[in-house]
Amino acid sequence: ARVNVLFDDLERQRSDEAERDAEFPQRTEVGRMRAGRLVAPDAGFGEDTEAELVAWDVGICGGAASAEEAAIHIIEDDE
Repeated sequence: ARVNVLFDDLERQRSDEAERDAEFPQRTEVGRMRAGRLVAPDAGFGEDTEAELVAWDVGICGGAASAEEAAIHIIEDDE
């Protein structure tokens, strides 16, 4: 960068590209099908005695998902 210039044009372009790549991943990185709400077998009641993390997709609740829930997508294994 030049003195007293935060970004020159080339640096601005590189910065924009890096930001775009981070915000918009390749199609293979994000599943196309959204998952719904994940619920534990006991619906969150009682003692958790299962060593593994287990939950079932109970579907989207009227489309009123929180941002965190809306971010969950199903990604199929390549195998």
